[in-house]
Amino acid sequence: MELRTAKRGWNAGGQFWGCPEFPDCKGI
Repeated sequence: MELRTAKRGWNAGGQFWGCPEFPDCKGI
């Protein structure tokens, strides 16, 4: 997991933990 910044959606501009291979990775 890595800290990413949302570019769109309800959390645009916010940070969240996501997979580097998103959207291929389904883990949380």
